[in-house]
Amino acid sequence: MNSTRTIIIQVPTAASEAMYECLLHSPSPLEDPEGSMAAGITAIAKHLPQDALLALIRYRSDPHAPGVTLVRGLPVDRHLPATPADGEPSTEKRTHISEAVTLGFATLLGEPYAFLPEKGGRLVHDIVPVCGKETAHSNAGSLEPLGLHIEAAAFGDAAPEYVLLFGLRTDHDRVACTLTADVRDAQRRLDARYIRELRTPGFKLLAPESFADGGLEYSRLTPVITGPEDAPQVILNMDRMQGITPAAAEALEAFGAALAHPDVLRRTHIDRGDLVVIGNRRTVHGRTTFVPRWDGRDRWLQRVYVTPTLWPLRHLSDGRRAVALERQRAVA
Repeated sequence: MNSTRTIIIQVPTAASEAMYECLLHSPSPLEDPEGSMAAGITAIAKHLPQDALLALIRYRSDPHAPGVTLVRGLPVDRHLPATPADGEPSTEKRTHISEAVTLGFATLLGEPYAFLPEKGGRLVHDIVPVCGKETAHSNAGSLEPLGLHIEAAAFGDAAPEYVLLFGLRTDHDRVACTLTADVRDAQRRLDARYIRELRTPGFKLLAPESFADGGLEYSRLTPVITGPEDAPQVILNMDRMQGITPAAAEALEAFGAALAHPDVLRRTHIDRGDLVVIGNRRTVHGRTTFVPRWDGRDRWLQRVYVTPTLWPLRHLSDGRRAVALERQRAVA
């Protein structure tokens, strides 16, 4: 059985160095988000090889494309400060190359945006282990695995089209892996009765812990799989989803097993300068465990959400690419 492959793009060293020089004076996205986006997209368009740009453009426009693209060898700030231990942006980071790179690729793929309850509505999220939240099932955790999910699964059409993860610093033991699984590969391993059940609105879905921290406790009934058989869309959070009937619970368990199958589940160790682009509507992701040391050298990723257009979310937007969320009635 052939699994959907990952697109891998290796950036030449000369191109990476040229991008670095181009971005040395790029602004902080906290102060000038559009300026950071413009600097990033300018550097990418000017220095990324044309075949790499074409691969990304085709990836963006093809609903049958692989669920994950990995871009390697991108520039990172040469003088990184200590990994922030609280999940907030580092006040000691003097250059903003990583942010411009991530926002530049995000702009190539669509519209970078954020949710007000998540990371304060910032466009670039610092994904680090947070002291006191080691066992959290969220981006702040480390000692517990983060179950397979799509980002912002509870929020329907407001969920990102793409999730970008950019590596600044690996964990000490180099054991942390980002897990990805394409729903199309998992479907091929499922009995037809499970697929039929997964397409019914028989699943209860709660908002992720990082949103619940802000007082949001969403709950809704949803199908897990929708859309055409050869280009399905997935709504899933294995840590925070339940089937409301025995048949639904059985189908969800079978789907989880199919996603975790060795021929479906992929492990990516995100190195410094690696950008992972996840098609959030067709591919789930998670994270293995790792042990933080709180010595300023812990794992550090940056994350950006991308949507095709902010127009459908305009009634929820605050005018700066951050989207508010309306509380939904809990389902018993």
